[in-house]
Amino acid sequence: MKQFYIFIDETGSFSYLDKPGNCFIGGWVCQCDKIPKNFDKRLRVLLQECVEWFNDKQYASKKLKYPEDMHFMPLHTPASRRNKYDQHITVTPDQIQPFFKAVFEAIKPSTALVFRSFGLPVIIPHEQAAYTEILRNTLLQLVSNKIFSTATSLKIIIASRRTAELLGYSGKKDPKKYEKYLADNLAREIQRTRSVKKKKIEISFASARKNPGLIIADFFCGAMKKNNYLNKVEINPDIYSFEAGYRLINLPTQEQLSYMCRHNPVAALEHGIQLYCGQSPTAIKTKEKLLDRLKNIYVTLTMDQKEVFLRSIGEYLENNLTQKATRYLFLNQGYEIIKALRYMIPDEASRMHRYELRIAAGLGLQNIRIASHQGRCDHSLIKKHIAFLGQWAHQIFSNRLEYIQHLVDTSLMAAQLEDFNQLHFAQVETTLTPVRKLYDDIFKATSATAGQVQYDENYAKLEGTYAQMCGFLYDLTGQEHYYQLAEEGLKNDIAACRPEDHVWEQGMGFLTALYWKRQDLAKTREQFCLEIGADADIKSNLYHLGHIPYDQEEKIFFLLHHLYLCALAQRNDEVIKGLEGMRDRVLNNRRISSYPMMLSAKWLAVLLMVGNKADKAIELLEKAAATPFKGDDFTYGFIRLPIKILLHQCKVKLGKSTEFNLQTNIDILDQQNPGTKAQLEKLGVNKFSGVPKDWDSYAVASFPPYYYA
Repeated sequence: MKQFYIFIDETGSFSYLDKPGNCFIGGWVCQCDKIPKNFDKRLRVLLQECVEWFNDKQYASKKLKYPEDMHFMPLHTPASRRNKYDQHITVTPDQIQPFFKAVFEAIKPSTALVFRSFGLPVIIPHEQAAYTEILRNTLLQLVSNKIFSTATSLKIIIASRRTAELLGYSGKKDPKKYEKYLADNLAREIQRTRSVKKKKIEISFASARKNPGLIIADFFCGAMKKNNYLNKVEINPDIYSFEAGYRLINLPTQEQLSYMCRHNPVAALEHGIQLYCGQSPTAIKTKEKLLDRLKNIYVTLTMDQKEVFLRSIGEYLENNLTQKATRYLFLNQGYEIIKALRYMIPDEASRMHRYELRIAAGLGLQNIRIASHQGRCDHSLIKKHIAFLGQWAHQIFSNRLEYIQHLVDTSLMAAQLEDFNQLHFAQVETTLTPVRKLYDDIFKATSATAGQVQYDENYAKLEGTYAQMCGFLYDLTGQEHYYQLAEEGLKNDIAACRPEDHVWEQGMGFLTALYWKRQDLAKTREQFCLEIGADADIKSNLYHLGHIPYDQEEKIFFLLHHLYLCALAQRNDEVIKGLEGMRDRVLNNRRISSYPMMLSAKWLAVLLMVGNKADKAIELLEKAAATPFKGDDFTYGFIRLPIKILLHQCKVKLGKSTEFNLQTNIDILDQQNPGTKAQLEKLGVNKFSGVPKDWDSYAVASFPPYYYA
């Protein structure tokens, strides 16, 4: 009989106050035959032995205590910042690393899987509701993992919430009764899923400060925030996105929504949209029925309820498509939400209330933003949106400043959609000039570096977009004045932003890419360290990819820029470490064939190929080269071309057959966007039509202009 134990803990606060990368449910899975009888006792002994070893080795002047000190985050927090419950801990953060390394090495042979959730609900009515939704969606995906295919029973132990206050009014009165209610409901819902119908499911709650399996789950959750520990012992966590869990919900959707409608129709709509977005793209009939149900709920709302609902969804879209670095992971979900909202509100603008007109304007802009991020070149989106604004602006916007703000955002997206995405870089200035003049006339913007520093996000975006244009033109023409304009513009962009906000972070990344494309290693390294806020310890390990000081899932551009830097450093005879561990993590990323992850895979493959490890690079390139079923839009096809060339080179080196034809790929791009063939010839693509073994892999990867490489 195969029995598995699943230990689950949490970290962070499941609310809008925390970042999605900081708050998640996570833990580990242990197959019982890997640890013999007296399971709990064996885990307890393992932890105690690690504590005794640490104390005997005298890694710290003070001693660790079991179980009182067994809490990951306080052990990594200076004493002055620990809460009152952790003041008894005497070991300092700089002394504790050997202990955790020993624990993870000791538990690794017994670990079948490490996992964590990713993402938050669209709407969070309160913290416990978000926690429960994430817990359920994570468990539904976890128990569907193939490692449980032969299991007869699953025993799931979940850490009790850190305080009863989080359980809400009824939960706080009797936490044990509430936990049993929650455990029973979760078990029933999991039991309904196809993959576990014949398995025995037991769910219980226990203290993460006392249960040894949950203590280890806490350690894994903390390590998934810190990342370095798991890299060192080569443990790669499975990541379960919140939205994907909805595809596995087996409850009767109509009945569930009807029940919610009677109590809170706005919450029912929000829940219904999450269910809609989580359905498989092939479940067309299910999605159509769900849309009809959502529209029927929407029309029954009062005007106030509609306004609350539309405002909250609009803010959610703005936050995920504009504010967050993870926006590229949200594009498909964002598109589905927009589609659902457009189906709900009236078709004709003349039948819309003012708040519906406002959301329609917001949806139009977000749709353009999604198209631009997906590399599409759809002129009709811009024309349709501008026409809508021209007719209804007087009802949509409260004042002229709101209108100008919307025009600035629309013009910036138009520049991306119509100019950058089609390689018409010199056209960017023409696209932006009218709105820049309008903006300057109203706000009298001055350079943020010319005297008084002022934070002005609109000025930063306009200056940064113009600088990006110059960065591309510098790479295409080699003219030095374009480089100087790009550098100056990006510095102005950064100076006009509040440090570490999303526009500041983008500007810092564009400047890192500019120095990298110029092959200036010293400036690239210095700028990347500023971009990620590197301290002395991080700087000393910058060329070790096993020591990543940021969350790869949330800071996807940090990873790309780190690989840029390492590839350039390797070209300058620096030794890059941790490549194979990083390879495993990138291969396991579910978005390896999407932008920007495909570029990270490409540069990691280059690092391996230059190090004579083509056999390790080929799988990365195969996954990164995979195009979607409908094919690539032009921009992504252009960005993916060097990946295909490198894959061809890799196959030739390894003696594998290859059907790649460079001219066929160039002709396809030229048909999609006439003039591309001439641009590619100027970039020197024809030198990659000879003998692949003689090609410089770095040169292949870096031939597209600026950050398209």
